[in-house]
Amino acid sequence: MTGEALRFDHLRTLTTATGLYEHALGTTPRIEHGMCVDDVARGLVVTTRVPEPSTQVRAMADVYLTFLLDAQAADGSMHNRRSPDGRWLDEPSTDDHWGRALWAFGTAVAHSDDPDLVVRAREGAARALAVRSVHPRAMAYAALGAAQLLGVHVEELAARRLMRDVRPLLLPGRRQTSWPWPYGRLTYANAVLPEAMIAVGDTLHDVGLRADGLALLSWLVREQTVDGHLSTVPAGGRSPGDPQPAFDQQPIEVAALAEAAWTAYGSTHERTWVEVTARCLAWFDGDNDSALPMHDRATGGGYDGLERASVNQNQGAESTLAWLSTAQLAARLGVPAGDRGHQGRATSTRTGSPAWVRRTDHVLLPDPERVVDLLFLPGQEQAASGESRSTLVLERVRQLSDAQVADQLHRLAVRFGHRDRTLDRTWRAGYRLVEHRLADDGPPLSPDRQQLAGAYLTQQYALEGSALCNPSMVAHPDQSGTAPGSTRFVLTLRAIGEGHRSSVEFRTGTIGASDVLTFDAPPRTARLAVPHAARYSRATFAHQIHDLHGDDASSGVVLDALEPEFDREDLARACARLHEQQLTRGGAEQTIRRLDELAGSTYAVRFPRESTLQERVLMPRAPSESQGMEDVRLVRFDDPTAPGGAGGEPEYLGTYTAYDGHQVSMQLLRTRDFRTFTSTRLSGPGARNKGMALFPRRVGGRALALSRADRESNAVSASDDLLHWEEPVLVQAPAEPWEIVQLGNCGAPIETAQGWLVLTHGVGPMRTYSIGAMLLDLDEPTRVLGRLRRPLLAPEDDDRAGYVPDVVYSCGAMRHGRTLVLPYGCADTRTRIALVDLDALLDELLGASSVDDGEPVAP
Repeated sequence: MTGEALRFDHLRTLTTATGLYEHALGTTPRIEHGMCVDDVARGLVVTTRVPEPSTQVRAMADVYLTFLLDAQAADGSMHNRRSPDGRWLDEPSTDDHWGRALWAFGTAVAHSDDPDLVVRAREGAARALAVRSVHPRAMAYAALGAAQLLGVHVEELAARRLMRDVRPLLLPGRRQTSWPWPYGRLTYANAVLPEAMIAVGDTLHDVGLRADGLALLSWLVREQTVDGHLSTVPAGGRSPGDPQPAFDQQPIEVAALAEAAWTAYGSTHERTWVEVTARCLAWFDGDNDSALPMHDRATGGGYDGLERASVNQNQGAESTLAWLSTAQLAARLGVPAGDRGHQGRATSTRTGSPAWVRRTDHVLLPDPERVVDLLFLPGQEQAASGESRSTLVLERVRQLSDAQVADQLHRLAVRFGHRDRTLDRTWRAGYRLVEHRLADDGPPLSPDRQQLAGAYLTQQYALEGSALCNPSMVAHPDQSGTAPGSTRFVLTLRAIGEGHRSSVEFRTGTIGASDVLTFDAPPRTARLAVPHAARYSRATFAHQIHDLHGDDASSGVVLDALEPEFDREDLARACARLHEQQLTRGGAEQTIRRLDELAGSTYAVRFPRESTLQERVLMPRAPSESQGMEDVRLVRFDDPTAPGGAGGEPEYLGTYTAYDGHQVSMQLLRTRDFRTFTSTRLSGPGARNKGMALFPRRVGGRALALSRADRESNAVSASDDLLHWEEPVLVQAPAEPWEIVQLGNCGAPIETAQGWLVLTHGVGPMRTYSIGAMLLDLDEPTRVLGRLRRPLLAPEDDDRAGYVPDVVYSCGAMRHGRTLVLPYGCADTRTRIALVDLDALLDELLGASSVDDGEPVAP
């Protein structure tokens, strides 16, 4: 049901050459009741959102816009009610109708393909933006219009000012947990308030307001859902404790929910909001408290109210437009007519997976608007004059006029300021890095010119420009405030941007006692860490230089001069000692370079204290990872033997693949608070190749890790210090048709009473990646107790297409009671979630389809 598939017959019946009649008796317009801005504004919203509109729909849109402009006073306020003979019956004001008119103006500007109509609508919006209302609901509608305008005209400063003015009206105060609504009673079109919070939060990058809006909208949906269908607020409203269902339910409440769900989906891309839209459409189709359809399929009209066992057969403008707008948005989201939607687990079973594996509808999509500011040096090559291009750029900035500098800074503030409020500091820092290249034969640059020069030497990098995939999940270190049976989690994600460069991002959320999973609202902003003083281990350096086939004699000179722990300055002094001996040590200079490279591959970073976990992004810092930090496998590691008095405090460890564009190496990421991180290069035979995953605790006093040192099989390696890994012991070789090319792990083993549960990945024909599982003995993890003979998860339907087709891949699942929460990447592009019945999986691993004898696989 798209575009002209909607029936506009009844809407045309209500429309005249000058406006839209408000009421109808059955399908007959009640001319004596006149017209109002409220309905005409809704009419303009619906008709300008029609793709490829017919001549009749275009004509209706023109009538509606003309009506709204005629209702507008010179100061931007609006009349509302007009008599049948064309007289305005009230004084201009900024009540709810003014806000709806601004919403309609903004929607027309953003969606209409009629250039003349767009120009006129923008003029109306400009006048409306000049005034304000004291009513939160009116300002909420106005904010939706401003958001539409800013979506196509980011320089619309008046719209941005309105957004800032409306924010205090939307900020939630202290509310009861059982009734989070900001007022004591639900009235009508309630969803416009949380919708505005989401829109304003997105526009102003107010993460808290956006999150509050999403949470409030989720509550509103739950409050109006009974037995899987909508049971909406009646015309008289609803207070806490009022019985349900109550009747004279109004279509406008359902339409407002659909509009808000559309906005929430645009903000989060979560399938939950598609389900809400489906539920709204289903209410009109008869999935409601009276099991009666609320629209006339023959005319396209909407009925005025739902009663206990009947419907109000009158088809007024408000109800008709409520039906049309809901169906319109459902079609845009791909909801088929008659889809009742669903709630709770919101999962489905695909034919290629066991029945006890349920894919949820959660989808984390890459957001190309999530950017960070990075230094941009326009080439290190020499220009024709023999000067670097940075020098030439600085000189050209010096030659600009004061007016040109001011104009450029203003344009930059309008275009980029809403994304990053610290841009001026970024520009000044960029300038300071290259100011030494400024020629001395001219005047110094003014502060404004320094800022502008910094802007020319700054670029925006889209962290998720290509993909957001390959997740791992652990329980959040802070479980305070979670409901009984719920678990708050942290998700790591591989964000892939320009040049296939990979960074590490974080998401948080909660899974409830009934396995309902929700994600916290993702931020649009990103915060980078700053370097922090790192300490090095002499023993670790010795292992690492051996892995690089270094000159043991030359490196010994340096290592002998170092304490067991040292810093970068200590290393420099020791290397200076070796440099003095270069005449008699041929490999001295190469050893110094390699030691410097190794020192660069061990580092520490810290995020600002005020940053949130979801804002934090780990970008490549060491030369060995210059092209990417790939596939973090995160695990909570409990080590009672840890030094420094931290034996009882868990540490979060993540192995990942460092890639410099030519070769890979394994790194270990460590943190206790997700604010300060260290990264260290791993060494030893067990750390060769990609894909190490740590066990969550020591076994027999030693740290263990899954390894794929031979590039095709799963093995177990041991270590005493978590840094140097011994020769691995093979535990699983490719055997099944779907894993013949190679095997690997899908994250840290999960401890169960039956054994260590290991998720695996196998590569089959057409380079198809599937997820499998095996079970290892708790005390002898090289002993295989069982393995799946069929994939746990394989690429199907919308999992298949993407950057790398036919791939499902995970870097770590989390146990939640008797459910395994399995996040997985699809086609190296996006991330989804599956829920696995843990008992059923263990039964199959230990049953007839698994390894029968429980003997170790021969190495």
